[in-house]
Parts: sequence; C-alpha cells; structure tokens
Amino acid sequence: MGSGLQLAGVSELERLLERRNREPDHRESVDREIRRRFERTRATFVLDMAGFSTSVQRHGIIHHLAKIHRMRVAVEEVTRVCREILSNLVDESRGAAGAS
Repeated sequence: MGSGLQLAGVSELERLLERRNREPDHRESVDREIRRRFERTRATFVLDMAGFSTSVQRHGIIHHLAKIHRMRVAVEEVTRVCREILSNLVDESRGAAGAS
C-alpha cells in the first residue's frame, strides 16, 4: 500500500483479492481461503452509511473488499499516468525555457 505501512496479512489479502478479481471462476475457493485466513468473530460497533450493512448482508463483505480493491487499483493507475504526463509536461517546459 502507498503509505509504506504494512499490517500483518495485508499483502496476502491483497494477493487473494487480486486473484478473486482476475479469476471469477475461482471466487468460491478464494473466498474460502480468505475466510480461513482472516475471518474472526469479534464484536464491533458499526454506523451504517447509505445501506452498506444491508448490501454487505446481501453480497458479503468479501464482495465489497474486492470492489474497493478494484477501485484502488484503477485509481493508482490513473494517478500514475497523470504523474507521468505532468512530468513530461514539466520536462518539455524546462527544455523550452532553456532553449530561449
């Protein structure tokens, strides 16, 4: 993850979510592996946002984690491309300023 902070198991969860998104035919087995490795019974306090809890009950938390993962990967790619374009524009601007 971008911040450099790695919590125990995060990279393993990322790998499994990536596999789940890339290989839809293996969703059930990947979901079983995620549950085996990470699912724990705990008490939590949850404040619902726009039907999120109902949606999680309907589709499951792994569905939402995979969706968040897909969105994060897409945003990272867009950010990378934008940085590359900006860097090229800055380099061109510096080159044009040096040529005059």
